[in-house]
Amino acid sequence: MNGFPMSREDTAAYRDAVAAGNFMAMRQAAMSEGSKSEKMLRLIEIVEEAEDNGRRVIGSLTSGTFLDQLA
Repeated sequence: MNGFPMSREDTAAYRDAVAAGNFMAMRQAAMSEGSKSEKMLRLIEIVEEAEDNGRRVIGSLTSGTFLDQLA
């Protein structure tokens, strides 16, 4: 899901992660702001569309916290 613009909140989270030298947080910044994250909103849209069409979605996430946000 590359190529999505980062929201203001995503950008702030990324800058904080860079300032802290936290590489994992840098990787997760594009989804760390939940419903304010462009990437998370698109992922939720994909899952909802799949559900509406009787389909299932399989994904791989680096953190269980993102899965909790989708549920």
